[in-house]
Amino acid sequence: MTVDELRKDLSDIRYYYSRKAMFDRAADCVAKNAAIALAERYNGVIWNAPPRLYDLYISLYIENSTQASLAEKWGYSESHIRYLTRQLYAFLQGAFTDGFKMGKEHQRTGFFCFGRIGGCSAHFIGKVIGRSRRGRSFSRGF
Repeated sequence: MTVDELRKDLSDIRYYYSRKAMFDRAADCVAKNAAIALAERYNGVIWNAPPRLYDLYISLYIENSTQASLAEKWGYSESHIRYLTRQLYAFLQGAFTDGFKMGKEHQRTGFFCFGRIGGCSAHFIGKVIGRSRRGRSFSRGF
């Protein structure tokens, strides 16, 4: 599953939950929409997510919050919310493709590694891959 497919699915899920009452009423007289099955599929996977990613999924896609409003509500920067969103995408991608691998180094750090995504933050912790203009070290993550 590509990130674009994941974004499209999550967009459909967000729309479904924003109009859930209408979908529920229509399901009584017309056949269920595919968005309902899609939401159930994602809900079946997200229960196994780390608590912060679970909370992010609920806030962004079920409660229909924006990343900016969520950053203000949680007291984080918008870039940190984007970072968490990328982690959520990686979690979902791994759950729908190969499943996730969590070795001892990942259990210590709490990060997940998804084989096809090209590594994880746990593999980059402590490895400096460059320096900023001011001479500060930085490392690569998701």
